[in-house]
Amino acid sequence: LPGIVRRDKDGPADGMIPVGFSSWTRGVSGRIRLPGLIHPHEVMSARGPCRILRDALADGTLTRGASRTPALRALRGLAGVFAAFPADLGVWGSAAMELATGRPYTHDESDLDILVEPRGAAGAMEVAGWLRAILDAEAEFGLRIDAELRLDNGRGVSLKELMGEGKTVLGKGELDVTLLDKNTVFDSLSNDNHNR
Repeated sequence: LPGIVRRDKDGPADGMIPVGFSSWTRGVSGRIRLPGLIHPHEVMSARGPCRILRDALADGTLTRGASRTPALRALRGLAGVFAAFPADLGVWGSAAMELATGRPYTHDESDLDILVEPRGAAGAMEVAGWLRAILDAEAEFGLRIDAELRLDNGRGVSLKELMGEGKTVLGKGELDVTLLDKNTVFDSLSNDNHNR
């Protein structure tokens, strides 16, 4: 049964992994979504966002399904653009579930959830280029793209929020969310700690 690791609002349970399960079919009220906790020995296999996209590109899954929905078309286009950037692109959410299972998780109104993992040091110019590519894809394919930038400490920040107004950004960790100073985030990105 495929699931996605999630943040648990109640904090970590002893040795358990918080996971979310979702149906690919949608009823009047949307999808059936079930939170759960599983023990690590119950996990048959696991793949991260970048691995899911790499696998889908390598085995042709994304190419075969890319015309089905705007989210998959946008992902295919972004994968091509990001191939020239010093960053790895990953995918999660409904597009990741579709690529991993072959089930039709995306639909015409699906948004796209992506992850950007820098390879090496990155400055404001690189980050602005990544965001420009994402905004161009939003306009071209007519959908919302939520892009999270992975920091070297494992936290993720919204790329749009990082490049927007304000002095702080939400940093999402495995177990919590905290406010981060944008200057600290850019200092972290400029260090060459992103060798993946």
